[in-house]
Amino acid sequence: MAALILAFAYSLTLWVTVRRGAWIPGRILEVTDPAVALALVAVLDPGRSAFARTPILLMLIGWALLCTQRELWVRGLGVSVFVGAVGTARHDVATGGKAAAYTLVVLAICSGVARRVAERSARIAALEARAGELQAEVGDLERRERARMAQLLHDDALQRLLAARQDLDQGLDGDAEALARAVGGLGDATHALRGLTFVANDDALQAAGLESAVRRIVADAAARAGLQTTVQVDPGLDGTLGPVVLPIVRELVSNVERHAAASELRVALVRQSGAVVIEVGDDGRGVTRSRLHDAVRDGHLGISGLRRRVAGLHGTIDIDGRPGAGTDVRVVLADEEIRAQRAVEDALRNEREWNAALVAGFPDPFVVTTVDMRVVDVSDRFVATTGWSRAELLAAGPGQLPYIEPEAADEVRERAVRRSGEREYESEEVLVCRDGRRLDVIASVHNVRDPRGQRALRLVTFKDISARRATERQLREERDLSTAFRRIMREAYMQTLDGVIVDVNDALCALLGFSREDLIGAERPYFFFPREGLPDAFAFATGVEEQGQAEATLQVRRADGVVIEVAVVGVAVRAANGRRLGRMLSVRAAGPVPAMGPIVPLSREV
Repeated sequence: MAALILAFAYSLTLWVTVRRGAWIPGRILEVTDPAVALALVAVLDPGRSAFARTPILLMLIGWALLCTQRELWVRGLGVSVFVGAVGTARHDVATGGKAAAYTLVVLAICSGVARRVAERSARIAALEARAGELQAEVGDLERRERARMAQLLHDDALQRLLAARQDLDQGLDGDAEALARAVGGLGDATHALRGLTFVANDDALQAAGLESAVRRIVADAAARAGLQTTVQVDPGLDGTLGPVVLPIVRELVSNVERHAAASELRVALVRQSGAVVIEVGDDGRGVTRSRLHDAVRDGHLGISGLRRRVAGLHGTIDIDGRPGAGTDVRVVLADEEIRAQRAVEDALRNEREWNAALVAGFPDPFVVTTVDMRVVDVSDRFVATTGWSRAELLAAGPGQLPYIEPEAADEVRERAVRRSGEREYESEEVLVCRDGRRLDVIASVHNVRDPRGQRALRLVTFKDISARRATERQLREERDLSTAFRRIMREAYMQTLDGVIVDVNDALCALLGFSREDLIGAERPYFFFPREGLPDAFAFATGVEEQGQAEATLQVRRADGVVIEVAVVGVAVRAANGRRLGRMLSVRAAGPVPAMGPIVPLSREV
């Protein structure tokens, strides 16, 4: 009991001190912890029973979680020696040795635990440090990408536009040749801007493989500048190097095309001693240090930007220029640096795609599934819409999605497999709610990768189109009803809904001289009423709505401009479920009708 009171008092004192925000120096704890342990040993007599050794066991476990291995062994050996001494003094040598051996065994086990804890803490610290480095690299990558795009705009398209503007100013003063140059310059600037959009998205080139991409870049430059080319790409180079290597190749080839005045271009990509070597050479005018300095001073960012890009990859670049005899550029990039850069770019792209998919899906309900269609996440809006709980959805097996109709499950799985290579696609499906309701939805599937776990995932958003489907069914019912009326009615008639003509028959068109296209859906549906006859027409429409049916004699203007009188019978029509379907109007001439004259220009003025 005394030992328990001692341990409790010590623990309570530490808890109250920390709770009040006081700081306890480590040196004090280094003294008090062993002192309390030795006091417990003296009071409990660990040689007496296993129960008496329990507090010692707990103390050693606590030290294993909080102390270094060195501190644990120093404290543990001290406690072990003291345990043996107490056991020998109170009992005999055998009892003391047994208690000390027990303490040493526990100490060895706790030492292994301490080592694991230390390794785990070191890994966590390393991961946190690496995460900070990756975040910094991502920010640097974005800044360098913006600088690269600015450099490309400045060095090519902008220069062509400025030159075209000067030529245009001269052309406006009457210089025909300058005007022709301006037109050509604008065409060149347009081509440069299109090429810039191609530079910004290398997906099409990378899909064809590294060698094909390099040959495509060289071939395009050769076609524009009339160059003879030689291309060598080591077959052992991985196509995944493209996002890092291709921008460098493109920049070097572009420099030859624009500045070298060369007739030959040589490009080689080889692997040497764990590195990728890029060599680009020409037989042009040759670059010198002074010309490189002048280019940077004049605002040409190509070479300086290239140096920054290579330096960011911890690579080297050597430029050997021979005036009048061409230039050779050699870039060396270590494989591990390329892989690290590729990992950063992949993480950035995956995060952008993931965020774009989430933004595209908001605020519609969505679920996230693996490629084998196991739900791994679900939005609160989806739960509220369907009634399925998160637990039910997350517990469903692969492909066993409770919100998909069983008879459609195979089709959904087959479509997911067949279109897994597409970035996104849409399909119409029926969403099954937990209470049995069926919702017509458009499912938008985004095939993305989780930037955290690098897993391939499917983010599926659902847009409810049940109201649209109900409207389509209503329109079909109205069309079917109109067809029935048209069959049974011999007189001219028209159907209106919310003041808009939705159907007419040929007899009405013959009576008024207008075509169906003139009448159905007209912005001013009663343009065939003369102005003086509008009050009677509106009064008749009001009577149909209020009384369900009405009759009247109204004046209408035919397509030839002649005003005639017609007898109109109107009936308010409703569907079996009480839904309003508009008005059906039968029309017949109220007197002699003159022959149709020449059609006057259509006017919908009322």
